[in-house]
Amino acid sequence: HEEVTLPARDDSFQVKVPIPVEFRAMSTAHTQVANTHAVTLNGLFLTTNLPIPPNTSLLMELEIPNAPDITAKGRAVTSQEDHSTGRKRFITEVEYEDVSEKDRNSIIRYALFYQQRQARTEKRLAETSK
Repeated sequence: HEEVTLPARDDSFQVKVPIPVEFRAMSTAHTQVANTHAVTLNGLFLTTNLPIPPNTSLLMELEIPNAPDITAKGRAVTSQEDHSTGRKRFITEVEYEDVSEKDRNSIIRYALFYQQRQARTEKRLAETSK
């Protein structure tokens, strides 16, 4: 990975990045799989098939490529239907309740790396299609 500078603590900071996540509500043993829609400094947005009720405590395991899995605890804030895909999907905002600073930084670093790689790919595609 090239070194990526982390942003200052900015509540509006958000990077769209699909990271596979296994998660379950603390009250159940049933694990579900989703992808992140975006990550922020204080949490993430999960794309799920069903809405997650607000205040649901979640145990999440994020699978970042070429890195150890990251375990985080969080709490669902809101779940909104995502109409952009044409399929029934929900985007749930999850606020971190327990994640180490190191893991939080790893998630953001990967998201920024992914964003830069996407931007380079899009630029290359734009240049080749001229």
